Amino acid sequence: EARELNGYLISLRATIQRIQLLYMERHEVLTAEILKEELTGKPEQAKTFLVVFEENNRYVEDNIGEMFSELTASQYKRTKQRLETFLKEKYNLHDIPLTSLDRKFILQFDSFLRVKFGLTHNTVMKHLKQVKRVIHMAISFGYLERDPFDGHKTTYKETNRGFLTMDDLDRLVS
Repeated sequence: EARELNGYLISLRATIQRIQLLYMERHEVLTAEILKEELTGKPEQAKTFLVVFEENNRYVEDNIGEMFSELTASQYKRTKQRLETFLKEKYNLHDIPLTSLDRKFILQFDSFLRVKFGLTHNTVMKHLKQVKRVIHMAISFGYLERDPFDGHKTTYKETNRGFLTMDDLDRLVS
């Protein structure tokens, strides 16, 4: 009985190592939840963040002129590109499971946008609002149970752009 159990444990360890290697090769996060699903043979794979973000971007593009402008569509594309850069540089990943998103992820992305791209507060908030919209879409579709933005405020700061002087206008005209 002990030999049989040891044989099963050795086989289970080998299976876990194969799964771990596969996820490492694909640069994907392997959580305990995903490992359990892999071991129990559940066919449904957890949705990933960039896949859902792309679903949103297709929806926005399909509704240009009706609900969204071309500018809004390009802003969502830019946010997705910045997320891809963030995931690659911070986590060495091509994508991340939705279930791995948490408040720390949001704060790190906020900081990354400010430091890497030198973005101002309001521009960072625009990117975060787009991320928040995609996450809320994922929650409404049942892909995600909890909101990583829970308790996180995306607020804009009042800015004073000033007025153009006559000299500024003359330089623009010439």
